[in-house]
Amino acid sequence: MAKDSASLILSQNIRKYRKLKKITQAQLAQRIHKTVEMVCQLENGISSTKISTVNEIADVLGVEVYQLFLEAPLLTIEDLSSDLVEIMHELQDQNPEYVRAIRNLIKAPRD
Repeated sequence: MAKDSASLILSQNIRKYRKLKKITQAQLAQRIHKTVEMVCQLENGISSTKISTVNEIADVLGVEVYQLFLEAPLLTIEDLSSDLVEIMHELQDQNPEYVRAIRNLIKAPRD
């Protein structure tokens, strides 16, 4: 992963997890003892920061540091909840054999 792409992924993930946690840039800045401008620049990929600050951000956002660098961030139950509810409604009136077949499909190993 190139430095530029790592910075872009970091900035996008900080924004995503901050919004999932429902905190503002100002609240994040306050909790990590930085300025709102610094958080804004970090989320927009304009500036970078020390790993110690990334550790603080991860703590505030309730994630592990490595999750901030994943190209496809781990999905949370909040990300999936509407999809899961829709799937549950679709399966609700199906016969048990059909539901078992779907479950087996989900559990099947991926190549």
